[in-house]
Amino acid sequence: MQIGGSSAIYMDMDTKTSISQENILDRTFLIKETVKTYDWDITTEYKEIINKKCTKATLKENPTIVAWFTSEIPVSFGPMGYYGLPGLILQLETPSKKYIIQEISVSKENISIKAPDKGKEISREDFDALKKKKQEGLGIDKGNGSKVKIIKM
Repeated sequence: MQIGGSSAIYMDMDTKTSISQENILDRTFLIKETVKTYDWDITTEYKEIINKKCTKATLKENPTIVAWFTSEIPVSFGPMGYYGLPGLILQLETPSKKYIIQEISVSKENISIKAPDKGKEISREDFDALKKKKQEGLGIDKGNGSKVKIIKM
């Protein structure tokens, strides 16, 4: 069982919409929403990730969100729906998690990407409220130091 741990995010930059496919326990949901615009502070700090020179950027509205992007891959996307930098985000740091790209492969084939279409349509607010309710029902995230873990099987 899993509470909101796996997801697929489809973003259509022409229409500025996204469709997220997310799970709560054994139920799948589709969340359609407008793509959020992010405003970044790009620094002069650099590091290498998977042999690519990456530049550090922080989210202006929340400086605890840090992205390391490479302009060597001029694709303005990254993990968890974050985007808006002049290159691919190879590492994203949030207050609770760190996402790091481990490998990139290039395909010469023309790949078709389809929007997720399986699951019950729900608003982001309703999904987040349902997820919180399920977590509290299982003793997760109550601030009481609970050690309950949900494992996808």
